[in-house]
Amino acid sequence: MTAQCIQMSVKNHTMGAANHQKNSVGTSNATGPANGENVPPGEDPEYLHAQPYGAAVDDQGNADCEAGQRGYPARLSKYAPQNLFVSMDPHTPGDQGPNFKSFDDRDKPPKDRQLDTNHVPPGETFTRDPGGIGAVP
Repeated sequence: MTAQCIQMSVKNHTMGAANHQKNSVGTSNATGPANGENVPPGEDPEYLHAQPYGAAVDDQGNADCEAGQRGYPARLSKYAPQNLFVSMDPHTPGDQGPNFKSFDDRDKPPKDRQLDTNHVPPGETFTRDPGGIGAVP
């Protein structure tokens, strides 16, 4: 992608079809996260959904593919002020399950639809949270 193409897409996002609410994702001088505030009539509110470091397994080794299965929680932020409807906590409550091949094979049993196993194989080590030498500053 060329720089001109990138600039045009940013211009289109921030000046054209983008939401003009206070602190939208296209606002360069935002004073807080996108929180659906001061939304002009006819536009949809935007909310921050930033959940880094989602798990692939839970603490017991069960499939918990948070990045592929969680969707967009309305609010999931333990430490954000109560007036913010943002999602920033890395882990969505409950196990989200394994990844699936497609959405149009729902009539098949889960074992015939999923791409991954439901549990870490016996003898393999795992951790729910990122770690190892890649996590050391």
